[in-house]
Amino acid sequence: MKNTFFTIILILLLSFQSESSSAQGCVAVRQMGGLSMCSSDSYNLNQGDIQIGMNYRYFHSWRHFIGTTEQPQRQTTGGGFDANGVERGNAVNIYSHAVDLNFSYGLTDRIQFNVTLPYVNNERSQVLKQTSPVANIFRYSIYAQGLADARVSVNYWLVDPKKAHEGNVMVGLGLKLPTGKHDVSYDTPQVDGTTKKVIVDQAI
Repeated sequence: MKNTFFTIILILLLSFQSESSSAQGCVAVRQMGGLSMCSSDSYNLNQGDIQIGMNYRYFHSWRHFIGTTEQPQRQTTGGGFDANGVERGNAVNIYSHAVDLNFSYGLTDRIQFNVTLPYVNNERSQVLKQTSPVANIFRYSIYAQGLADARVSVNYWLVDPKKAHEGNVMVGLGLKLPTGKHDVSYDTPQVDGTTKKVIVDQAI
């Protein structure tokens, strides 16, 4: 019976796999990290056990696409336009550092409570065509850093870990809390040569 159960689970998981998975997803949701595991048996917390972990993630986004067609000319220098009217050298670069501090507690041998506190440090680099006081084209960066949206969750083993010697399945329910700021602003240069605080792009 146990082998039949795990075979069904495996078939269900495989049935959701796509034949072609080439999309990279949205930059703005790249910081949904998982829980760190510190040892080979740390996935199974007994009642009263505590586990603290940390993960770090870095990524650099710089490639631009329209549909499936890449625009490499946006990464070149010199400005101007290509034969298709696409501006050259205006690629947007995003640099992201994310650190998750994870805390897990065994409420019982089968139920685990988790808290994740994420800290992020993001940079967005882009080109500005300034018209005043003189015509000028230059690259500048804006930044956003601080506590992002904290997450709490509860996990449950479907089979008692003391009896599941050949495998087990864990299900969970979580909540993302709005502890981060959605309206972070940064001193940003304007086309007229002035600088003012502007809410940063959602990607950072």
